[in-house]
Amino acid sequence: MDQHIKDLINAVRHPRACWKSSRIPNSPRNGLFRLPPHLLERILELLPLSSQACLVLTCHTLYRIYTPILQDHRLRFPRLLANRDPTISLGQANVPRNIFLRQLQNHKWSFCEACLKLHPRTEMAEGNLCHAHAGIVDLCPCLTLTPRDKFRLVRVLRNISNAKDRRHYSIEQDPRFEVLTDRDPRFPQWMVKKCLRALFHRCTVHYHANVWMDVRIRFYLASKHKIPILVAHTDYKVTLYSRPLLASMTPYFACPHRSLLPWAFHRHWHSSDCLVCDAWLRLNRIPDIDGKERDVHVVRDLGGFRWPPDIRWEQQCRLRDPVSYKRLWVNGT
Repeated sequence: MDQHIKDLINAVRHPRACWKSSRIPNSPRNGLFRLPPHLLERILELLPLSSQACLVLTCHTLYRIYTPILQDHRLRFPRLLANRDPTISLGQANVPRNIFLRQLQNHKWSFCEACLKLHPRTEMAEGNLCHAHAGIVDLCPCLTLTPRDKFRLVRVLRNISNAKDRRHYSIEQDPRFEVLTDRDPRFPQWMVKKCLRALFHRCTVHYHANVWMDVRIRFYLASKHKIPILVAHTDYKVTLYSRPLLASMTPYFACPHRSLLPWAFHRHWHSSDCLVCDAWLRLNRIPDIDGKERDVHVVRDLGGFRWPPDIRWEQQCRLRDPVSYKRLWVNGT
């Protein structure tokens, strides 16, 4: 067997040995490039996706040629409200993305099973979690927050900076967000007494088989029992394509414990609190009982300002047990 192929097989079996640095090597003198192109393609075909991605990251040349491998949807961060599949949205060991990130672990970076991301080892607690209350909060198909994302939002709203934020794309430049102050004429009047600065996000849910939704989210800082908290205030304008509401309808979660659609179109529910996470759901107006449109407000307490994440954050996090989502799917409660 060619020595280069032996080296490749050894690297795939022991991926950590190749990751003493978190930077992609610049050296083009890789023995793989001495192989005929069709043989290299064949080798890649025989590797599982996670090992393909690890191999592509070994040098810039492979990275440039095989970038589509890293863009595979199975390696993307799993947003529950976008993929609607609880299994790949959790920390199962057989999920390709989780396998890939575990292979990338080294002396500097470690995989967190709660955030489903790599963290510096200095920020990891005992075990495979960065903190006991860590987890992922799903707000809409394009906004899914980890604890570190939350505290970045808090710093933007408090207008303070942190050196750790340099690792990430600036929130102020993120097209998903718009930063408004109380001096802006578009700033809602009802928020003026609550805060001086807010983050706005708007998107639509148009891929759902049964409904169309216009989603508007406002992040602002508030006080609850004299404790400063981050609030996510979401307005849903829901249009149902047809009545009646189908029992097999794909769910959309207002919070981890409430399915939005059965609640919004229930004949008797106009306002309620989630008994688990204290999320507040309210119909903006009392609609025609048999109508196809609903305006729903959902207010969620995302916890305090300071690290580590607290119990209120954990209560808003994605459930780690797929069975719980299947139960919501069936019961719609």
